[in-house]
Amino acid sequence: MIRSTLVKFSAMRYPLIVLTAVFIISCASVQKPIKNNPNSDLSTSSEKDSFSLLAIGDTILPDSLNAKQKLQLRDTYNIAYALPLFSKDYPEIPAKKKAVSERALRYWWGAQLALDTLKAIGVNANIKVFDTDNDSTKLSKIETQILKDSTDLVFGPLLSQNFEKMAPFATKNKIHFVSALKEIDECNSKSEYTIFPQTNNYVVLKKQVELYDNLLSRKLPVYIFHRKTTNETNEADSLNKILLSFDKNLQIQLNSPETGAIRGKFSSKFQDTCIIFITSSQESFVSSIMAEMVTSRKSFYLAGREDWLEFESLNAEQCEKFNMSFFISFSHDFENNLTRQFVKSYRKTYHEEPNFYAYTGYSQTLYFLTHLYYFGNNFTSYFNTIDYKLPCVQFNMMKDQACGSFENQHLFLYHFKDKEFVEYLPTQNSYKNKSSKDDN
Repeated sequence: MIRSTLVKFSAMRYPLIVLTAVFIISCASVQKPIKNNPNSDLSTSSEKDSFSLLAIGDTILPDSLNAKQKLQLRDTYNIAYALPLFSKDYPEIPAKKKAVSERALRYWWGAQLALDTLKAIGVNANIKVFDTDNDSTKLSKIETQILKDSTDLVFGPLLSQNFEKMAPFATKNKIHFVSALKEIDECNSKSEYTIFPQTNNYVVLKKQVELYDNLLSRKLPVYIFHRKTTNETNEADSLNKILLSFDKNLQIQLNSPETGAIRGKFSSKFQDTCIIFITSSQESFVSSIMAEMVTSRKSFYLAGREDWLEFESLNAEQCEKFNMSFFISFSHDFENNLTRQFVKSYRKTYHEEPNFYAYTGYSQTLYFLTHLYYFGNNFTSYFNTIDYKLPCVQFNMMKDQACGSFENQHLFLYHFKDKEFVEYLPTQNSYKNKSSKDDN
């Protein structure tokens, strides 16, 4: 397993009184690459307990945008968080709901620290938190309250089915909604008022094909493996179309073998070097294909998937043998002072390590509220004009010309080099400092 040593889940420690305070309308490990030793003491003599975002301001805003009077800005903005907290189900909450509730709560805890950061630099906001549960009738009541409050920006709902239900409301009332954790495929749930910070899978597929530009130019054969499920089949078809748009004469084999029928799939009639794509996240299926690759005498370039980093069976030797590359959306960087400050404050406040959802809530709140503060309700027109490095995730927000929504195009690219997971910078044709990892 390629394991981050940073994220170590503790047992849930929050009492009902904490939940109640959060839920009132009011003010498994994530295994990703990290840089440096995350277990070290993050405090230094130059760091304070409070956050510092003084870099956000005149020094990084383009000169043409510093004239705030040209923008319709207000002193205070109204912000809402619509989260599946399931507060009424505690303390006897079912396990499935509890898992969702814990993710939502960690997202909110991260967001709270971001709000503290923003307040320190003068960003004023009225905050309300709505517990959406998973109840469609409750969503209509939340919509009514959002309108009553003249809400400027909504984070959530976190559950994709709830976001889809509220998307028409966002468009009709011209209120920006951030789909915090999920991408949505259908255009009918998207508009210029829907924002998707999580990079969608189509972008990943395109970047994978672009990465293999030189290999594809050599007419190397391509194998695409998938199970006979709707999602995996659709992804395989999309990938096939992207490849054929690159070169309609490519040798491409789409394979959906039944379990145990992988053997012999790498035909000797093809060249000795092949490119492999697997559109599955099922460990046993992926492992069976990789086992067949091991027995083959061919050389392979295997496109890795971010969720494979959680596989127990995956190890650095395999990844390096198959020339695997991973486009990922989440990467710890402890060279980033803001990351260090966030981890230190999170530990002090919540007495545990921040997980993926805490980092996400923190980074998204910082990014989108900073834009709202500097550019007003037309902030989406100014995406990518503020340049600062956030913990673990980065944003390159681009407008989807087909659907009108704003979607994140940023991904980190990691390779295995000398059995280390290393970030690769294509524009510089070089590697960053090696990351820490734990291979089991």
